[in-house]
Amino acid sequence: MTGPLSTKPYRSWALTAIQTATPSYVGQANPTNLAIDTTKERIRKLFNNVDISVSSYDTAWVAMVPSPSSSKSPCFPECLNWLVKNQLDDGSWGLVNHNGTHQLLKDSLSSTLACIVALKQWNVGEDQINKGLRFIESNLASATDKSQPSPFGFDIIFPGMLEYAQQLDINLRSKQIDFTLLLHERDLELKRCHSNEMEAYLAYNSEGLGNLYDWHMVKKYQMKNGSVFNSPSATAAAFINSQDAGCLSYLTSLLDKFGNAGTGFLLSYYQRFKYWYESAG
Repeated sequence: MTGPLSTKPYRSWALTAIQTATPSYVGQANPTNLAIDTTKERIRKLFNNVDISVSSYDTAWVAMVPSPSSSKSPCFPECLNWLVKNQLDDGSWGLVNHNGTHQLLKDSLSSTLACIVALKQWNVGEDQINKGLRFIESNLASATDKSQPSPFGFDIIFPGMLEYAQQLDINLRSKQIDFTLLLHERDLELKRCHSNEMEAYLAYNSEGLGNLYDWHMVKKYQMKNGSVFNSPSATAAAFINSQDAGCLSYLTSLLDKFGNAGTGFLLSYYQRFKYWYESAG
């Protein structure tokens, strides 16, 4: 499968474990060290079992960017077209194993909801939206299942996506879960984010914050290429909320470099993900 944005699951639950694997733990025979070793073994299995594949999540966020000349038109229609054409048979967008199962179900929930929001924003793909909603409604209980691996920043991003969906009058019907529980989890996560280190964490996951985020802070974490931490989704959200020219320049350069007519847009975060993993020892 080819498409606008290709990547490993760089927002994987694994990054949470990598962040905790600091040098101070190395060589210590304690429960924390053992837990980190166990998690790193799970990461190795992810490297072996998941191919580099299209990031529908990032593609959806880039598809949400409005044209600078008209807020009623998408700036990157090729990304929107890709979403319409690349929904999976079960109604989701996201990473699946070779046998068609979802190894990272929470990641698939985030990706699918982002795609639904992007399509709804531009009033296209009604059939795809309805099919995607059925997938989310059938699997929504996984969003609060602590035994399910959580993508990096999930407790911030997924509740934020639910709020975006509500703003667009997208109705999710589920008896499996209380949405207020997810919002409560996000509030708890935000209360923990007061240090400079956690400010960067919020910037990286800023697309899930909407009006809760001070978008003037984006300059602090903007890289020379105009991106927010080289993240298409965070950069797209930053442009939508701040109209920063550098953000738009970065997104445009990606389309110019990696894509034409909505195909062949290869943006591999695999090497960055792998570097973080190897740096953790």
